[in-house]
Amino acid sequence: MYMPQVFNSYTQPKPLGVGGGLWGLDVEWYYHWSVSPYENDPRFVPMVWCPTPLLLAIERPLIVARVQQHPGDTWLIGNEPDGNLAQCGGRLLASGKTVRNAPREYALSVIEVSDLIKQHDPTAQLLIGGIIQIGTAEGASWWSEFISELQAHDYVPDGYHIHAYPCWSTTCTGWGMGELFTALDTWYQEQFIGLGLSGPVWITETGAGPVCGKYKDFEQQAWIDVRDNVMLPFKEYFQDSPYATAAWFVSYWGGEGLPFWCGYLVDARSTPIQLTPLGEQWQ
Repeated sequence: MYMPQVFNSYTQPKPLGVGGGLWGLDVEWYYHWSVSPYENDPRFVPMVWCPTPLLLAIERPLIVARVQQHPGDTWLIGNEPDGNLAQCGGRLLASGKTVRNAPREYALSVIEVSDLIKQHDPTAQLLIGGIIQIGTAEGASWWSEFISELQAHDYVPDGYHIHAYPCWSTTCTGWGMGELFTALDTWYQEQFIGLGLSGPVWITETGAGPVCGKYKDFEQQAWIDVRDNVMLPFKEYFQDSPYATAAWFVSYWGGEGLPFWCGYLVDARSTPIQLTPLGEQWQ
């Protein structure tokens, strides 16, 4: 089962489980950047990865089918629309060219997919955003324009979601956790409360950031260092934060040569699969 994204609330930790096909991680909920799960699992949270016109036209039947089969779902809308072109920061055109996703155009796409989901299931809960640049001036400008366009159309979602990484989401020195916590506090006060927004805010990605390259692939010390310098400080911050839940990136993605391995919760290269020090702490 492909499940790179594991969700588990720090405020309600659960014991290690062995069921569900989730590598033995008893998670509260999870997603994998798509509308459909690989099995019928009530913990799965569907995502419309990038609701731009071309991609929405492709995914529309899948979205409608999911809504009709699972009324009352919580949906995530958007994955880093303020980020790089490889994510939803790029708008794929029919010509095959990718252009940057302008915030006001993207807002109209969010409204379109929201109307589609609510039309078939008024009880669906829609969390929009997925932004990553929570601690940069460019990110603040993008978000402000995006929200302004939504408000001009009287659109109010059920909640929001953001990504929050050391170094990737803001400036950093060392491990970057102090800057990240400042960015999270500032974003919530200025870009959320300050813009008149309300509702739950989920952190749908957090993790080690760009530190894996400092270690040899699958070096045990890397997981220990990330646990002590990233995961544990984040846990302490999160417990007294205004954010509703948080997701760690990433449970497992693949073998050697990939840039995310030092954030793995499990080491799935062999059988039996083992929890890494991060996975043990996550439980």
